[in-house]
Amino acid sequence: MNQLFLLRHAKSSWASNHLSDFDRPLNNRGRRNAVDLGESFFEKKLKIDHVLCSPSARTKETFDIIQSISNFALDHKFLDSIYHSSVGNLIEILSQINLETASVMIVGHNPSMHLMTELLVNQTIDKFPTCTLAQIKIVYSWDKLRKHQNKLINFRKPNK
Repeated sequence: MNQLFLLRHAKSSWASNHLSDFDRPLNNRGRRNAVDLGESFFEKKLKIDHVLCSPSARTKETFDIIQSISNFALDHKFLDSIYHSSVGNLIEILSQINLETASVMIVGHNPSMHLMTELLVNQTIDKFPTCTLAQIKIVYSWDKLRKHQNKLINFRKPNK
């Protein structure tokens, strides 16, 4: 059974008018939410074969915090193409994953994390706040992803 984890970055800061969208760091709430998620991964002994992460400051910081607490990622890569990615592009990225890889996480942005989840599981999801994690059971292989045929196993929103 393949599993896909879609994680929207934690809450970012808008405090500086001098930073580009790409360079915005997490705010204090975002850091707390990322720590909580990392602790959850640690408690569940969650390990993910391959993490694909947007290279923006807030996605990297989210990943780094969770990884430092739980050491969950067995392998990871930062991909420019995830920043401002479309759902079609994410499906293309996943289609190139080694077929022996059992679990993949994408750390990215909305609206693509939200739309990708809805597309894969054929379920309307009201909101996909920052630091939300969707865990999806993939029915077919990475190169044969089908819309509406996968199962949402877990949908974890952060505590405020």
